[in-house]
Amino acid sequence: MAPGRFPLVVLAPGMGLNAPVFSSLAQELASHGYVVASITPTYSANVTVLHGHVVASTPAGKPEGDEEKTADRVIGVWTADARFVAAHAAALDRDTNLAGHVDASRPLYIGHSFGGATAFQACHDDPSCAGAVDLDGALYGGVVRTGLRAPALMLGGENSCVIETCRADDAENRGMRDRTRQWLAASTGPVWRYEIAGTGHFNFTDYAVIYLAAPIRALFPLESIDGARGLRIQNAYVTQFADQAVRHQASPLLAGARLYPEVRALR
Repeated sequence: MAPGRFPLVVLAPGMGLNAPVFSSLAQELASHGYVVASITPTYSANVTVLHGHVVASTPAGKPEGDEEKTADRVIGVWTADARFVAAHAAALDRDTNLAGHVDASRPLYIGHSFGGATAFQACHDDPSCAGAVDLDGALYGGVVRTGLRAPALMLGGENSCVIETCRADDAENRGMRDRTRQWLAASTGPVWRYEIAGTGHFNFTDYAVIYLAAPIRALFPLESIDGARGLRIQNAYVTQFADQAVRHQASPLLAGARLYPEVRALR
């Protein structure tokens, strides 16, 4: 084990997905000196394996019907899970081969899609939260109305309603856009928002670089950016945000450095 104590990151996947499809981000953060605890939400993930048994998703684990109302309910469960993981990660500092190396005092919450909404809500509910990252995730929960005091980073795909760059031509898209606007108006902490040209919702996952046969690829539409480059850009912004929020190291990217022409900052 490298010497030193390393900050904790809690990483939440998108709805239906699981922890392994965010391995590139988790490994990037680990290589920068973070302990990453990734969650696969039982009953919400399409497949979870527990003690050798496959557990499928259930209707109660996914928003349906009145989406915003049921999403707020599921966000409550996911947020409780994320905070449970953050609280119990402190035991890693005592009882594992990580003993003496885990600093869980100021966790960072990161998530994709529904996990991004969870990251913001968990950071809102956890007074020790150092910051939160939302990767193209529509916002739900009480954090929409109350905002965040901690630093926050939002990365969105091209023409994403999450970051207000879409046309918002239907009720669902207008709802996503309006909840982001409400959250922005209520937040008192620093916020950074970026659009990455050529990316779509699943470009923020490892599906961007995993070989997918045509029938499966249709389930995970990817946009025009080279998959590896898209993840490289995402990971650079996330790690620099983490270093600034947790370690107070100034970030060239967040300060406006134009290292990636695909990225557009939003005000």
